[in-house]
Amino acid sequence: MSTPRPTTPAAPPPAVLSTVKPTAPPPTSTPGAGAGAVQLATATDIPVSALTAYQNAAATAAPGCGIQWQFIAAFGRIETDHGRLQGSSLDENGIARPPLIGPALDGSHTGVIGHLTDTSGTPLRAAGPLQFIPATWQQWGHGDIQDINQAAAAAARYLCADNHDLHTTTGRHAAALSYNHANWYATDILAIYTDYLTATPAHTFPIPPGTTS
Repeated sequence: MSTPRPTTPAAPPPAVLSTVKPTAPPPTSTPGAGAGAVQLATATDIPVSALTAYQNAAATAAPGCGIQWQFIAAFGRIETDHGRLQGSSLDENGIARPPLIGPALDGSHTGVIGHLTDTSGTPLRAAGPLQFIPATWQQWGHGDIQDINQAAAAAARYLCADNHDLHTTTGRHAAALSYNHANWYATDILAIYTDYLTATPAHTFPIPPGTTS
């Protein structure tokens, strides 16, 4: 999930994500998606609506950043399996239903960013297909946090920030750490990214949280 700047109150969760990957249904078509997109979605096990969102986000990212859709997709895979965790799925408009809400960030979950609270002391929860906490979404996102299109665009803006040069492995590693400051997380992101570059599913996911620090 994205690392915060300031903090704001979290919305009450309708559901809590597990970290168990479900058996994914075959990718379905999205209005306007061409045969090539459907074929690529099938090859990578990424829903067409998510794939299209990642491609659009990369295409409209800050010039010179060097972000690729495969890099954004790696975050979608590790955070919520492209909107498919805990019985959720992306509807025809790319909205996660039921809404995706992460576990309470109270420091008790292995591999999840540490203890983060709002001003009342209530643990925050990340939300949406790319798992943004409220303060980070307020700074980088627009619209519906559960919308894969809005979430992918916000992730691209966030990952391109702080002068990260995503043309390079060093830049990609630094960007991944900014999203979740754990070496195992950055290692997983780069491995998934490499899988997607070869148009294959994320075979290397995951390295167990806590394997490295």
